[in-house]
Amino acid sequence: SIQYKLFPWLEEELDPLTEKEQIFVQVVSLMDLKTHTKDYDWCGIGRKRDDRANLAKAFIAKAVYNFETSKILIEYLRSCKNLRRLCGWENKFEIPSESTFSRAFSEFSEGRLSQKIHEAMVEKHCGSKLAGHVSRDSTAIEAREKPQKKEHKDNQLQPKRKRGRPRKGKVVSPKPPKRLDLQTSRTLEENLNDLPDTCDVGTKTNSKGHKTSWVGYKLHLDCIDGDIPVSAVLTSASLHDSQAAIPLAQMTSDR
Repeated sequence: SIQYKLFPWLEEELDPLTEKEQIFVQVVSLMDLKTHTKDYDWCGIGRKRDDRANLAKAFIAKAVYNFETSKILIEYLRSCKNLRRLCGWENKFEIPSESTFSRAFSEFSEGRLSQKIHEAMVEKHCGSKLAGHVSRDSTAIEAREKPQKKEHKDNQLQPKRKRGRPRKGKVVSPKPPKRLDLQTSRTLEENLNDLPDTCDVGTKTNSKGHKTSWVGYKLHLDCIDGDIPVSAVLTSASLHDSQAAIPLAQMTSDR
């Protein structure tokens, strides 16, 4: 049920909430947005900034409603009184410009706001609990941007070896270690920085045995009992699931 004590004016001031609006209220009520957005607030120098807590709510609404662009979100906020007031703007003239939305959303992405909020929620609600099972899987995230071209390896730097056993006394240079070999001896931050996160093309085999491809990214998740996601890593779509398994295990263990 919706916790009206967190939004005391919901019953009196707003129209009946739709299913999406109820989900939005429930999601926002679980977060301490003021605490997490205080680093983005106006510090007293220059022109006063728009309230970042309100923009953070709009950032969440964009995900809940699955809006593809900020422009679509702004148009919906101007036409929907309920969502607009839930985000903190009384009338449509108070809604910031599209450029302000873009700057704020870029700040949230660069500052890893959503990851920090998720980490705080997991530690608060699940940190003291014993997880009996951890399920690890990934899902495709399609994107509208163009995939970046991969840089081809320079074969001249690594001359092709002759087939068969090398001659006696010949020194053979060892093969460079693979990512999986290095991950076990590195920290979580080092492993995460090593994972590719650019947009590219991914391919996987579905439940019917057919291969499907998409352009975008891949979201790797660790879920505990109750289907609660406790760790998440976003990588390039082409990355194999095994490459993100150790970083996910490290992240889940820390939380």
